[in-house]
Amino acid sequence: MSSKEPTGYENEPDEIFTPLPAHLYPSLYHLETSDFIDDGFFYLTKLQEHGCRNVLELGCGTGRIAEYLKQLGLYPVGIDISQEMLNFSKTTRHAVTAQMDMCQLGFCSCFDAVIIPYNTLNLLGSLEAIKQCLDESKTVLTGPRLLIAHLHTPNSAQLQNQHKRRFQFNLFDRPEGGKIVKESITSYVPENDSLTLEERYKIRPLSHTPGSSSATNYSQTFHLKTYKPDKWIDIITKSGFSIVSQDFSFNDNAPGKVNGSNLIITAYAL
Repeated sequence: MSSKEPTGYENEPDEIFTPLPAHLYPSLYHLETSDFIDDGFFYLTKLQEHGCRNVLELGCGTGRIAEYLKQLGLYPVGIDISQEMLNFSKTTRHAVTAQMDMCQLGFCSCFDAVIIPYNTLNLLGSLEAIKQCLDESKTVLTGPRLLIAHLHTPNSAQLQNQHKRRFQFNLFDRPEGGKIVKESITSYVPENDSLTLEERYKIRPLSHTPGSSSATNYSQTFHLKTYKPDKWIDIITKSGFSIVSQDFSFNDNAPGKVNGSNLIITAYAL
């Protein structure tokens, strides 16, 4: 009997995923987002257009956007609830950051603008928390009193495949050698305006690297509140803001932007 031809997957571990350790997520997040500047440029343009210099970023993560704005002459402060994210930021960035709950801001009225990037408002998970965050944002604003929020809204594929799991993946080079496969599995449930996002990370070190660790699988799950654009506008308006503009992409030339999942609202606090 002839032996089977090798497939290259003989040493792959079983598809068993353990919870992603909190201390690993910042480096994975940084690897995925560090080269992205379209949102930073968008925020910079809007902030300059409305005369804003002192900026509070809610959910700053690794400090990518805050550092970008600082390098271009603004005075940003970033807050995040995750100490692991902030620890990573302190070792890789030069932005001013602090650990704080975005629903319980500990600042006086000293910021020209509040920005809430990267679907952070969605991640609060409930309408009550979203409204509380918007109310808190108004308390720290002065001068132009500008709000810019990047929100997730159901895209055409999610609307057409309600309750179904959708799969996407990306491949990244691992700085230490090897690859990282990121799989994203989403499921949209319109009845309660929710989106479940499971992120899976398959870490594959180079097998010939001395002292390399074995291949590992990690996962984490987020539960987002996601509303259609009209609903988001209603929430923000009833929270005491006047809508200035709505954008569906950070890049005006992006194809299919209206059918995508991005909604960026710019508004003034009343």
